[in-house]
Amino acid sequence: MTNDKFRAQYNEESEKRLNPIPAERSSSGVERPQKALLANIRHDLRTPINAIIGYSEMLLEEVDDSQAVFITDLSKICSAGRQLLELVNRILDPKRIEAEIIDINSQAVEAQLRRELRDPLNTVIGYTEILIEEFKELGKETFVSDLSKIAEAGKRLLVVSQVN
Repeated sequence: MTNDKFRAQYNEESEKRLNPIPAERSSSGVERPQKALLANIRHDLRTPINAIIGYSEMLLEEVDDSQAVFITDLSKICSAGRQLLELVNRILDPKRIEAEIIDINSQAVEAQLRRELRDPLNTVIGYTEILIEEFKELGKETFVSDLSKIAEAGKRLLVVSQVN
């Protein structure tokens, strides 16, 4: 799916999920649509991040001694995935957003997400592309398939982090 198609589908699905929710305030004073939007954004960002972490951990377990040279790059991908998860959890922490009365729709939150996710996301995508080429040369199609899933999750995260 191309980035434009994915972006359009994501916007449409997000709109459908948020419109039916009445504009009521919870006991904490935060509007329910705001909480629903935050939950949806967190979910949409964390899903590809969890795929990055899961596949990279699985690949680290599957690498044998003859392929030990790849452990460093796979570890960097896994570490960057964990860093992405920590950043999303920190930036979109519901308690922080509620306490600081931050508008989740604000351009400032979107800009902070893009800025802080950029480096670890580039690490994931860059090292994954390098490893895909190297494993293709070795004829390790299982690794190529799993690495392609990591690359796709990274690209999906890139698109989702820029939508709002």
